[in-house]
Amino acid sequence: MPKTVQTIHFDNNYPKLFNQKHAQLLMVINEFSGEVLKNKFPDFVRYDSIRDDGMMYAIDKSEKYMLLLFRGNSGSIFTTLRKYNPENAEKYNNAIGEIFKIEIEEPKKGRGLIG
Repeated sequence: MPKTVQTIHFDNNYPKLFNQKHAQLLMVINEFSGEVLKNKFPDFVRYDSIRDDGMMYAIDKSEKYMLLLFRGNSGSIFTTLRKYNPENAEKYNNAIGEIFKIEIEEPKKGRGLIG
């Protein structure tokens, strides 16, 4: 397995993570609109953004997102949505196949959660 060279941060130990500590980035899909995600794929958005306390990360309809697909150290596959911007596009598209350390940290101020 390649060495850990990146870190990916989450603001909660989301159920989808299965308490995994490291994950290999398998695939990146660029530029999903928040509106399409919310309107066409509400079940996926719920899966991807539901926290263990029942709150959900709010998807902004006016933003664009990237879909990242990972395989964790216990073999469980999970996704995460990240805002699409040139910095994230370069970071994640250039890191396919690399191992990321999963870090859980306090949410950033102003981060939108819905109940």
